[in-house]
Amino acid sequence: MRKCSSFMCVLVVLLAGGAEAQRPTPATTLFGILGLGVVSVDAQWQPGSECVKFSDIYADGQDLIERMWGGAFKYTPDQDGAAGGYTMWWFEGGTPGQADAHDNPNDLITQGRGLTVPDVCHLDYFHKDVPSPEGDDFTECHPWHASSCCHDSTVVTPHALKIAYGAGYEWDRCGPLSQACERFFVEEACLYECDVNAGLWRKFSDEQHSLCEAAAQGATVTLASGAEYTCSPDPWGAGNAENKWQLEDMPIRASYADSWFRACANDLFCGSGDYFECAGEYHTYLAEQEAAAAAAVALSETCATNATLAATDECIAYLAKVAADAVLAATEAQAAADEAHAQAAAAQAASDAAVAAAGTAEEERDSATQDAAAAEAAAAAAQAEADAALAVAAAERQRANDKEDEIPGWGVAVIIAAGVLVVIFAVVVCVMYSAEKQGKPVFMTLDGAKAGDANVKTVASTTSATAAP
Repeated sequence: MRKCSSFMCVLVVLLAGGAEAQRPTPATTLFGILGLGVVSVDAQWQPGSECVKFSDIYADGQDLIERMWGGAFKYTPDQDGAAGGYTMWWFEGGTPGQADAHDNPNDLITQGRGLTVPDVCHLDYFHKDVPSPEGDDFTECHPWHASSCCHDSTVVTPHALKIAYGAGYEWDRCGPLSQACERFFVEEACLYECDVNAGLWRKFSDEQHSLCEAAAQGATVTLASGAEYTCSPDPWGAGNAENKWQLEDMPIRASYADSWFRACANDLFCGSGDYFECAGEYHTYLAEQEAAAAAAVALSETCATNATLAATDECIAYLAKVAADAVLAATEAQAAADEAHAQAAAAQAASDAAVAAAGTAEEERDSATQDAAAAEAAAAAAQAEADAALAVAAAERQRANDKEDEIPGWGVAVIIAAGVLVVIFAVVVCVMYSAEKQGKPVFMTLDGAKAGDANVKTVASTTSATAAP
């Protein structure tokens, strides 16, 4: 065993985390700590190596949509009909599990292309055999709630979608994505897992899959039509690539692809840009890291168990490297902690500001409530005044109507006079009629008047003669 120099003791303090490391430390203990540190290598790719910004990988939305998924999708101008492209997301309404008036727009694209919307799920991985409705809890891929090829358990959360296909197939292998960017990966996963129309664009047929699955890698097989078909070797494993899950050239609306590119422009992704190639590169990277870790552990064990080798330049260089890495990791951890503290302080300040704003808003709400009550009272008073004014106006109008219906004084006098005249006239008529009945007409002709006078004179003469002695 040997004592450490002051420099080495400082490194050991950083690694071991305690003042005890300043004492002479057994080599086995020291190298054991370092070896343990090497084993826990972070498998996440680091920016500046295999990870590159989307905008540096892809030229535009077309490059992204056609390259990322290994030719599964094809950039298609926005239009309907026979040349229309599908969308990876849409919005629906209605009761969960029941179709509503908003048709799946991808059904319309399929029909516009002269195809029939399938009644079976042609893709076969986690998919159902036939599409069916889902229940109230089907939320992550909700546009397909009424007819879905996916099980809720497969698409229950973005995390479940991300890890469904195993290590290396996560979309955040270069670190967390922005929410705007990650949402597009979730939407693509929902389209692939849930939309029955996706099965129309399967790369390999059931027949090709069946024949090549049983054939040697790269073998030529004969189809039922009599045509020969050469199986495609699997680039990432033994056997052939013909499967029942891969898509090819599914038309996707240009606007959707362009939006995806804009949303992810500043996020990091695998430098090759091919999602599936990245998975292979990722596993190669992990294997290299594991090999390096194993070599480091072996070296640490050698240096720890052999006192002579422990003093060699190789062991000292190894110790210095691991210690330097530990210092760097500690520095980065401290920076991350400082940033977290700063974010926490900012969040607290924002919270305090929100509380203060809430108090101000509460006061403003109370004031507004009082103003509203006063306004309501004023409105009620104004309404009462308006009602009173309407009542007065109605009374005046009624009085005016009544006055219009009254007979003026002169009219009454005329009516009375006319009535008197009518009475007088009636009396005269009655008298005349009575006189006529008695033979004493009130009115007579001139001849009658003369005859009357003669009669009077005759009567008078007779009377005189009678009276003489």
